[in-house]
Amino acid sequence: MLERSDIIADLIDFMLGHKSPRAAGETEKRTTMGGAVPPPFQPLYTLVALLIRTVHTSTMDLGERLPTHAAPKLVSEHEGFKTYFLSEEAHIMLTKTEFIEKVIFDNKYTENAEFSKALAHLCYKDLKFTRKVAKKLLKSISYSSNDEV
Repeated sequence: MLERSDIIADLIDFMLGHKSPRAAGETEKRTTMGGAVPPPFQPLYTLVALLIRTVHTSTMDLGERLPTHAAPKLVSEHEGFKTYFLSEEAHIMLTKTEFIEKVIFDNKYTENAEFSKALAHLCYKDLKFTRKVAKKLLKSISYSSNDEV
């Protein structure tokens, strides 16, 4: 799945809808899903988080496995030697769009631990992105009630 297509970018593009960078180049306007109620993307957030944790970013050493790397059950020994990389498009969608805000501010999303591991995975040796995530988290805390913090 990660070899044949850019599934991470595809899923983020789907969830962002008309706000996706891919939509900017399209002549036909995308249909907005959900109307006034946002669609239930919570299972897709978890899937994206798991996929993020299986890839290497440009700041990671190839031979290094981080504590945040997901450890899926391998079907064959050959799979243990494969290394997947986060595509440039997926990196742009994760770092330069409102996708992270969408996940953080979705109060129905309860798998926060899984997505926080994915964010930690992306922040590895990337100070600029780490600062951006920290600002978003502080913003979400400031908008939360005392009971939610």
